[in-house]
Amino acid sequence: MEKTLVYLRNRHIKLGLVTNGEGAFQMKSIQALQIAGRFDGIFIFEWEGMAKPDPNLFRKAMAALGYSRMKVLLWVTTL
Repeated sequence: MEKTLVYLRNRHIKLGLVTNGEGAFQMKSIQALQIAGRFDGIFIFEWEGMAKPDPNLFRKAMAALGYSRMKVLLWVTTL
């Protein structure tokens, strides 16, 4: 995953992380993985008031990053 994040960042592609879960716990996990700095936005359901698969959560993330849905790649993984 690290190589992919570096590859995308080096090409000036904005990255967002959308995740379900309790905010503080999710941020601890993200920080433990040392990936927080790889993302331009982190969107956690508890703090956003909506959860995956609600399309509004993805729309909010895309708008915050300045993307239209035509320029978004959704990559799903379990960490």
